[in-house]
Amino acid sequence: MREIRTFVLRLVADTEDPEALRGVLCPVADDKQHPFADEQTLLLLLRRVSRMFEGEKESKSC
Repeated sequence: MREIRTFVLRLVADTEDPEALRGVLCPVADDKQHPFADEQTLLLLLRRVSRMFEGEKESKSC
């Protein structure tokens, strides 16, 4: 089954390092902010947050 998860992605633009990808990932269903300092961390956060919501869904259905 497919689900849609909504996130707010705030990117920080650094004029001294324009290639850098930094910012904060904010899941709409969660009030927490998840900062990241590079692309790899952003991908890890997306996977982690996605798994977090799967666990909540399973616990709600029991």
